[in-house]
Amino acid sequence: MPDPTQRRVQFTRVERDPGLAVRVANQLLEMIASQQFRPGDRLPPEREISQELGVSRTVVREAIRVLSGKGVLGVISGIGVIVTQIDRDNVAETMRLFMQTGGSDADSPFSYDKIHEVREMLEVRVAGLAAERATEDDLEELRAAFKELADAVDSVDLSSIKDVEFHRIIAKITHNDLYLIMLDSIRHVLLEIRQATMLKRDRRNSTLVFHKRILEAIENGNSEQARLAMSDHLEESAHMWRSMKQPTSRRGTSSRSRPAATTDTAPT
Repeated sequence: MPDPTQRRVQFTRVERDPGLAVRVANQLLEMIASQQFRPGDRLPPEREISQELGVSRTVVREAIRVLSGKGVLGVISGIGVIVTQIDRDNVAETMRLFMQTGGSDADSPFSYDKIHEVREMLEVRVAGLAAERATEDDLEELRAAFKELADAVDSVDLSSIKDVEFHRIIAKITHNDLYLIMLDSIRHVLLEIRQATMLKRDRRNSTLVFHKRILEAIENGNSEQARLAMSDHLEESAHMWRSMKQPTSRRGTSSRSRPAATTDTAPT
């Protein structure tokens, strides 16, 4: 296992204050971000870190506990404290929890309009990029996803799952993991929306028309048509949701989405 003590890493002495453990945790986090400590590395012993920083071992232990809680560090019995590999699922799960708890204000959960606004910004752009970047293997995967969506039309739950998966594969086709992470972070919300709006068979059938337009535009490599098809689909979804008289604010409506879908830049 890699041992960073064989490389010279430079700690910066910190001053004592009530937030000392947090400051130590932040410094360790910065060192990980700058790759002084890399995934799989074992941190130096608590005693060594405390001497380097001029703080007590208790402070170092608390800082490690903070970072362990964030999934940045792992404590392995008989080995020590290891820098963990933060993957896409870890990031998406953190975002999912943020969404479920209402973000920074637990009394103000995310409304549908806020979710829709993010989807317009994200998915319209993603559809255009997918049309530009799709390989033949990507297209085969998207065609298969569309077929699964069509085959699931008799089931509300399965249709909802396959609908969300179709959109996820479009994000995957961009070959930019950040798009996939952002979409995965709101995946549970999108699934709940689908389950609420796809109770009727004719609604499930109508969504197939929109998805087929998106698929064909991506197959043809037409980024402008892909953006427009996605924008139309999201607008129709928003109309369906609002027609169900769900509580929602009037802010963040999608009336500006159509012009943005026909430009070469992401909607703002």
